[in-house]
Amino acid sequence: MSDQPSTTPREDSLEELDLMIDNMETEFQEEEVKKILAGLRGVQDGRVVQGGVWVSYHPASTTMEKICEALQKAGYNAGVFQSSNPPVTGTSPD
Repeated sequence: MSDQPSTTPREDSLEELDLMIDNMETEFQEEEVKKILAGLRGVQDGRVVQGGVWVSYHPASTTMEKICEALQKAGYNAGVFQSSNPPVTGTSPD
């Protein structure tokens, strides 16, 4: 048995996602977005930042598309600002 750390990616590893939400303007809307994120399977953490949210999630349970779709269904203009995997920067919802 080796004391060397494994270089194989773990199935429970998290990915990070920065989302732009240009129509999240009030504290009520921020709280609503937090509740939406908390209710999504696979989302580990979600923090409101100026103009959007930062999300960490389990890619085996959800995708950045599903996260954006949930926010869009609630009426928010959510689009990917930056993603850790695959590397995505600056895409907006269609």
